[in-house]
Amino acid sequence: YAEVLCMDSGPGVGYAGGIAGYLAGTVKDCSNWGFIHMYDHNNYTYAGGIVGVASGTVEQSAVISRCFNEASFTGSGIVDYIYNGYVTVKNCYNTGSVTTGIVGIAKGAGISITYCHNVGITTKPIIDSIINADDIEMKNCYYVETSHYDTDRVEMTDAMLSEKFADGTVLALLNNGHWTQGEDDEYPVLGDAPGVTVSGMVTSFGKESEQTTVQLFPSGSDTPAFSITLTGTHAMYSFNGVEAGTYTMKVSKANHVTREYTVVVGNSPIPLDAKIHLLGDVTGDGRLRSNDLSLVYDHVSGEALIEDAYIFACADIDGNGRLRSNDVTKMYNHTTGDEPLW
Repeated sequence: YAEVLCMDSGPGVGYAGGIAGYLAGTVKDCSNWGFIHMYDHNNYTYAGGIVGVASGTVEQSAVISRCFNEASFTGSGIVDYIYNGYVTVKNCYNTGSVTTGIVGIAKGAGISITYCHNVGITTKPIIDSIINADDIEMKNCYYVETSHYDTDRVEMTDAMLSEKFADGTVLALLNNGHWTQGEDDEYPVLGDAPGVTVSGMVTSFGKESEQTTVQLFPSGSDTPAFSITLTGTHAMYSFNGVEAGTYTMKVSKANHVTREYTVVVGNSPIPLDAKIHLLGDVTGDGRLRSNDLSLVYDHVSGEALIEDAYIFACADIDGNGRLRSNDVTKMYNHTTGDEPLW
């Protein structure tokens, strides 16, 4: 409920948001009731109920999902300026009196605005300006029909009478598992996040102060749907609200070999413990010793092949997809201290 202030005393850009002034990552399950006040409007200033300015990249989209704004101020209900594209706004709504209901300016490629609604008093119900964003995705976005709009963007979304918001018509159109509405609600609101919990223990090695990253990628996507950074060699992770589908979980840490797990999510929670090895640590005991060397030497000589893909990757010091005498030599030099691998 606190007031958010943004002051820009000189030439430049000022931005403020109820949750984040600038976003290049993910904001999920957040709400704002606080007034956002912008000073010095001679400069470029952006105010959003959730985010002031958002910008993503081809490799990493910025995501705003399951958020809503109930405050009234000059700005946009969810995000005021999508600066450089690659931003997703999904399952969000605004009830406050603002300039633009959901997004102020959308600039750049890779922008998606879906499953959003606005019932607040605005002159621009969903979006104001679109700049160099011809491929923008806008669907399943709705607003209360009035005569106050002065934007040419209303044709990209659907106007509904307030009665349609109250009687469940809009709820049915938004029905992707995230929305709910009680008998006394005048509009759809966000319900519990659909999906299940994927959680477990991550075991690694090294110092207790070092960090491990765990990411969950939807099948075919290079953008993680969930990501967490853990501290310690034995740490718990938990991803809540994972929707049904197939995912790849990647676990990575400095000096370790990244490990990938295939995760098939259905209707039940998934317990999944993960373990990553230091480079060269074939046996997974946190050390590189003669027994690790013996296993790799036996593979190179053809006496006993290493068939486990992850163990193979731990032994592949050069990272070229083959195990040769050079890998054995580098492992040996580590054990003698001549050329440590980590």
